[in-house]
Amino acid sequence: MKVMKDKGFTRTNLRTNLSGFTLIELLVVITIMAILIIISISTFSSFQKGARDDKRRSDLGVIQSLLQQYYSDQGFFPALAPAPNPLTFGSSLTNCTGNPNINPCSSPNPTKNYSSKLPVDLTATTPFLYHPYASLSPQTECDNTSATTKCVIYCLYAKMEKTSDKQDTACPNTYDPTVDGYEVISP
Repeated sequence: MKVMKDKGFTRTNLRTNLSGFTLIELLVVITIMAILIIISISTFSSFQKGARDDKRRSDLGVIQSLLQQYYSDQGFFPALAPAPNPLTFGSSLTNCTGNPNINPCSSPNPTKNYSSKLPVDLTATTPFLYHPYASLSPQTECDNTSATTKCVIYCLYAKMEKTSDKQDTACPNTYDPTVDGYEVISP
């Protein structure tokens, strides 16, 4: 029997000299790696959403604390526009914010600064929402211009990314009812 030689390999020992993976083995390994990558990305994304929701809840707690300090000093919560200097997230909270009794907010009116910058939710498409009321039952708007229209209660809202984080309170539904949100009512 004649053995053919081709580049140092013989037909009889060709299988024993070549080492490596078959195409099927490579495809199986690539498929398993792709599945593991997809699972880890979705898990990481879920952790990120939870962390952002925790930050939103924490920011609402900070805002709630600042508003309570404001209420302790002023006797009411800041009003919204058209009141002078309405409460705006990302801006400062002073004794002039939403206070029609101090207008304009400049000297000789002393300014007490509660926060140089209120927290703002930059990652959400729907930012924080603050809504003060003179009363919740019946729902009465407020502007702090008289004793009957003082803002004595408020609701804070934040849109949560994880639907399991939804919380309902006694606040009127001024937030978008089609999204899950987290609500904080004044103590």
